[in-house]
Amino acid sequence: MATDQSWLQSVWNDSVWSKVIASLIAAALITVVSKLSQWPKRIWKPKPALRKTEAYASDQSTDPTVSYPLKYYLEAVKDSRKCTEVRVTEYMPNVVTLQKFVTNTLQVNLSGWCPRPLAGESVALLPNQRCRAWIGVDAKKFSKADLEKLEGKIGTLILTANGKRIPFEI
Repeated sequence: MATDQSWLQSVWNDSVWSKVIASLIAAALITVVSKLSQWPKRIWKPKPALRKTEAYASDQSTDPTVSYPLKYYLEAVKDSRKCTEVRVTEYMPNVVTLQKFVTNTLQVNLSGWCPRPLAGESVALLPNQRCRAWIGVDAKKFSKADLEKLEGKIGTLILTANGKRIPFEI
């Protein structure tokens, strides 16, 4: 036991080995501190946030040129501070069935809804900018009044913001 302690003391007191040991300890401490400083950023990384602002039905059954006469719109605003790409990815019905699910139903509000009269497959939103998406409800089974009564039970429209899925109960 005495030889072990004397060997450790001789290594520690040696001018070369003491510097090697001190350098290894310093490198380990620097690595740990740098990893810990990145840890909160990985856990609390700001997420692209879309917030539902409004949902409403629109009936255009009097216009014969419209492919989807009964639409249900979801409007959302982007609360995060970075530019965000938004896409419509999925609709999961609860009570209301669709005429057909299509993904190119997005518009962005630029002093009016654009593109008009059509919509796009994705939009890029700046901070506090609004977008809207619609679903084409089966007009043979539902009316605008039916949709207004069923608000909150219609289904779930899933948008993605920079690839992150965000479900909206509509």
